[in-house]
Amino acid sequence: DFGELFKLFPQQSQIFIKKLLTGELEIKLSHLEIGELSREQSRSANRVSFSLIIAGLIVGSSLIIHGDRGPFLFGLPALGLFGFVIGFLLGLWLVVSMFFSHKR
Repeated sequence: DFGELFKLFPQQSQIFIKKLLTGELEIKLSHLEIGELSREQSRSANRVSFSLIIAGLIVGSSLIIHGDRGPFLFGLPALGLFGFVIGFLLGLWLVVSMFFSHKR
C-alpha cells in the first residue's frame, strides 16, 4: 500500500498544485448537525430579543412611576405598577422556559 501511495503521490501533488494555482480547487465540507446549530442560534436570538423587550418594559415602568402622574394604585402610578407586574411575569416565564429547555 505504501509503495502505491509513493508512486501516486508526485502525480496527485502536481494535480493538486495546478488546481490550487488556477483557482479550480474545490473543497466540500458537510456538517452533520448544522440544522441543530441553526435552531439553537435562532432560539438564542429570540431569547435575547425577548429579554430586551422585558428590559424596555421595566425601564419604561420605572420612568412612569418616577413621573408620579396618572391614576394611583397603592400610592404608585397604576400604569407603572402594571408594567412591572407584566415585566416580572414575562421575565419569570423566560427563566422557567430556559431552565426546562436545558432538561431535554
